[in-house]
Amino acid sequence: MKLRNITLYAFMILCLIQGPARASLFNIPKDWFPVGINVGRSSDDGGHAGIELSYVTTGQDHVFYGFYGDFLITGEGYRASFGPEIGTIINKSDLFMGVVLDGGPLIVSNDRGTHLGGAVRLTFPVYTVMPYLRGGGYKGTGFAELGVLLKFPFPAR
Repeated sequence: MKLRNITLYAFMILCLIQGPARASLFNIPKDWFPVGINVGRSSDDGGHAGIELSYVTTGQDHVFYGFYGDFLITGEGYRASFGPEIGTIINKSDLFMGVVLDGGPLIVSNDRGTHLGGAVRLTFPVYTVMPYLRGGGYKGTGFAELGVLLKFPFPAR
């Protein structure tokens, strides 16, 4: 099955299993491990699917911060990224739970070789589904990415 079809099916499944329960950072401990499934589309290598792991600490004034790492299988190889993340909770929004910004080094491996670059992502959590926009570049190649994360938080302690 082509990666494009896998990405489409995974996206449909994510949308169906999202569920009506709204998660809240205040119902879980201060430190937690969100584990996620990532699907999306990129301007440079087509569709992708993969996993993401984070370690996050909630701080003062609805701010949380930590580190993330992801590994994506793309139409041309793989892509991995890791780095810091910071976010805030929006209490007055009925749709978005918050906004998250993350970024860091990017490793891309495809038929043109393995390259080091960088990426920055803006995520808008909606329940456990987190649509995002990411931009980055490697070896003179820039890309834009649109995707969805399905993340489940697990208490760290």
